[in-house]
Amino acid sequence: MSAIRLRLLGSFHLDVDGKPMTDVLAHSPKGIQLIQYLILNRGHMETTQALTRAMWPDSDAVRPESALKTLISRLRTLMGQISPTLAECLKTVRGGYQWEAQPGVTVDVEDFLALAEELHGRIDVENDLQAHAFRRMMSLYTGRLLQNQEQPEWMQQRAEALHRLYLNVVEEALQKLQSAGRMQQMVSICREALDADPMSSALNMRLMDALIHSGRESEALQQYHHASELHASADNPTHALNEYYSRMLQGSRDLRASLESLKAELLQGVDTPGALVCDRVVFGELFRLEQRSLERTESTITLGVAMLTGPEKSPWQLDAAMTGLINVMVARLRRGDVITRLNATQVAFLLPHATEEDATAVADRLKRSFYLQFPAGCTLTFAFTAVSVGSGPWKPQK
Repeated sequence: MSAIRLRLLGSFHLDVDGKPMTDVLAHSPKGIQLIQYLILNRGHMETTQALTRAMWPDSDAVRPESALKTLISRLRTLMGQISPTLAECLKTVRGGYQWEAQPGVTVDVEDFLALAEELHGRIDVENDLQAHAFRRMMSLYTGRLLQNQEQPEWMQQRAEALHRLYLNVVEEALQKLQSAGRMQQMVSICREALDADPMSSALNMRLMDALIHSGRESEALQQYHHASELHASADNPTHALNEYYSRMLQGSRDLRASLESLKAELLQGVDTPGALVCDRVVFGELFRLEQRSLERTESTITLGVAMLTGPEKSPWQLDAAMTGLINVMVARLRRGDVITRLNATQVAFLLPHATEEDATAVADRLKRSFYLQFPAGCTLTFAFTAVSVGSGPWKPQK
């Protein structure tokens, strides 16, 4: 028996034993729409009148019933060319028609609904069977219902209902994982869910929360930028992301605490599991290479943190200023100096072969260049410390 699969989530697709057959039905676009309508109303007999209204909502045809019979006859012929089993799914019943899937015929919407309704309200991430069902549900939902085609009103309503169900089940799973402290799984699920709905502010914020609680704030900021750019390109700014960025700022205001934490982390001599990622990993490795060189030379390393404060009520403006500060530092620091963004308001920098006096001059130079571009609204402050094998205390510089 052939395996016939129909996909409506994301885009319409038909294959038989893994071979694409959608093009055969493409000869009847109205027939494809009829299949979609009957599948989405599976288990119900659709009257001739209901089908004609759905297929030709604006038609002034004198005999729409005749047009429907012609459509169904042609559609059955095309379906029979693909597989007799597929043609048998289109049933004629007294007073109308209905979709009745035959053995060997699977539809992603039906499989998705069965799994989502089973999981909704009682998902248990510790149960292996439910975890497997959840992963299967996620793999089926590759996008909104028939999102790549023009949708009549009845289809739009069904698409929204399916999408709400999907987001609800995903949110329930994320809540359970968060309670269990399983942040890496949250990150994985959020990323997969965002493939299906990249514009979801709720999923983007969930992902950023999971990254921050995993010690990956730099990645959280990257995700924030990505989400912001998506909404900006769609001309759809979101207050939710704006408010979330404001909350991110609250945890990154303490200059001395950040410097002490960064210094202690780097002086451990090993990577803290889960804390150093991407550019922070490179930053830490370069620091340790320079630190080892102190055993052979009389050179010093200066480690510093730059912080921007204000404007408190405009996180978007502050974020633009942070981007400007990084650009200034890239242009003004020497080749061999290293920078990395620590969080929403702070940038760390490493100045090999520099004393604290040198760092003071560097800070003054960076301030002058920064304030030329951002003369008002933000305040730039620095703290730095000279690091040696015996590493002394830090010294803040205003």
